[in-house]
Amino acid sequence: MSEWTPFKILMKLICDEHDVTELDLKSASRLADHARARGELCWLVKSLTDMKFASIGRSLGGRDHSTIHTAISKVQRTIDENADYGLKMGELRSRGEAKISKLPGRTLAAKPNPDEVVTTETLSDPLVIARRILSRSQSTAPLNTDEMQALAQFAVTANAELKTARGLAQQVSGLMKNFGGQ
Repeated sequence: MSEWTPFKILMKLICDEHDVTELDLKSASRLADHARARGELCWLVKSLTDMKFASIGRSLGGRDHSTIHTAISKVQRTIDENADYGLKMGELRSRGEAKISKLPGRTLAAKPNPDEVVTTETLSDPLVIARRILSRSQSTAPLNTDEMQALAQFAVTANAELKTARGLAQQVSGLMKNFGGQ
């Protein structure tokens, strides 16, 4: 297998996701859809392979390494600021990881750390997963699908509980106003 096979797999994944072509991604196009897809491809490639910025740039039509770095930083910043986008990118990353890991003789850039094995007990505690995310470095294992689903379920449950608590707080506030006004 050539070293570019993972890149091509991730490029196809992004092309399918954004309904763009490989030529769109390699072109000098500044259309928002093309630039967004190109940035997401750079982020995926960097997070799932050991390709250097310069190699990614050459594979994307001869772009400079600093352009690739900027694109990756922009995607990461959006992930950090927008939970929905973060979930979308996490799902894309998982799909890309699954495809790349099936290639013979290929390993992912981020190798799992045996000390960070996720068990069914830790999946039931989203704080364990959250602490792992917050303490992550480039060398730690990426989140897997089970962890992302556990965090998503916790977020949905927490949101529902928060809405219930707000409703109760409004009821108590109303009762206190009524009581204080009599």
